[in-house]
Amino acid sequence: MGQFRLIAAQEPIEQLIQNGPSALQSQLLEVQKILDFAEGHMELPLGGKYQTYVKLERDYVLWNVVGAEEFSVEARHWCFPIAGCVTYRGYFLEADALAYINRIQAENLDLYLGGISAYSTLGWFNDPLLSTYIDWPLSSLALLLIHELAHSKIYLPGDTRFSEAFASFVGQEGQRQLLKLNGADVGEVQYWSMRREQNALFNNYLLSGREALVKLYDQPIPEFSKRILKQQLMAEIKNCYTRNKAQLGAGRFDSFFQQVVNNARLVSVSSYNDLVGAFGELYRRAGSWSEFYRLSSGLAQMSESKRSLVLAALIKQSPVITGMQELTKEEVAYRGNDGNTHKIQCDTFTYHYFYGNFPGAENDSIGGRSNG
Repeated sequence: MGQFRLIAAQEPIEQLIQNGPSALQSQLLEVQKILDFAEGHMELPLGGKYQTYVKLERDYVLWNVVGAEEFSVEARHWCFPIAGCVTYRGYFLEADALAYINRIQAENLDLYLGGISAYSTLGWFNDPLLSTYIDWPLSSLALLLIHELAHSKIYLPGDTRFSEAFASFVGQEGQRQLLKLNGADVGEVQYWSMRREQNALFNNYLLSGREALVKLYDQPIPEFSKRILKQQLMAEIKNCYTRNKAQLGAGRFDSFFQQVVNNARLVSVSSYNDLVGAFGELYRRAGSWSEFYRLSSGLAQMSESKRSLVLAALIKQSPVITGMQELTKEEVAYRGNDGNTHKIQCDTFTYHYFYGNFPGAENDSIGGRSNG
């Protein structure tokens, strides 16, 4: 019903460009340039998508519920027609999402609820532009729209991490190429490059915390002890970030820690970010969009076990991963490996500047995803 309400509320872009509010007219004209670039230069299927506009009287179009077991950093999967099995449940009404959370409280899951500004119907419908993001800066619009169009190019039902990382990389690289083509000033190009590096470094930091949690959850100790140690480790993930803000985005990710940090929150980050570096390496080797899509499609057709091995090999070539591994080895050699992976990781940030001190940027949340 939520999808059909969107369909019923659509207004043609052509009419709004002629008769709509001036601010909206300007944004729609810029959106058309982004879409032309995505279709013509990046070979992304546009079809009839984004030719209409829907004004919503709310901040988000969807709310996603993410869940994980109390002692696991693996996402719970929910299976649906069309979309296959995914690591979230989406609701058009926040009240419905909250009602579902209340219904499953007895299962003792770690849960996270995040607002979503955009999503793709994977080509089943002609997705409209939405008021939830139409007034974003043009660089952010490019990142979002190219990400969503990428889902129509390649989407692997049952593998959220693959599908979202693929779309995230395509969105980031497409945005970079569009800025360059449009002659963006050096400052803007460097700003977005800096943000991508910050995102990768922060995600790798959270990954080290997840690895420490996995080690804890695998220990043969009573659940009440494990529960106490879990809370201590979650607190340390936050405290280490606070001690090392200069290296971890200079405050950009403060809002991530304004909500509770639990297994589900960490899952919500990993679903979108863990494999982006692998697709970056794949694109570097491919040398063109058409070859990149061919190789990515080949990955999607592999068995899950083989695909995981190939992606793991690719991601090891990521500059962030490679650099952080070297710094961690250095820290272990200097301070001794006490078996606490996350402590070593935090010490690494304390004693080294991986990318140096980034200038500050506005607060935003890598975990509260703006697109789906």
